Amino acid sequence: MGEVAGFRRPLDWLKIAADGNLFVTIFEKGPTGQLVGEDLHGNKYYEDESTSYNRKRWVVYKDLTDYNPSGIPPEWHGW
Repeated sequence: MGEVAGFRRPLDWLKIAADGNLFVTIFEKGPTGQLVGEDLHGNKYYEDESTSYNRKRWVVYKDLTDYNPSGIPPEWHGW
């Protein structure tokens, strides 16, 4: 077995801890970066240049339960 809290490898929880609690970030605090824009579907695009890791830009989909990443308009792919 060797599974701890549903993780297949014992150190998978470190990846989640390093990234922070996604639920708290999205639903309680909200995005901490600056809103860059919104597309025609209502998705919001954020940017935070002060972060020291690779996730400087992200999207918050309008419908958090039924989203399709391939539905991002072409003008936002280059961003």
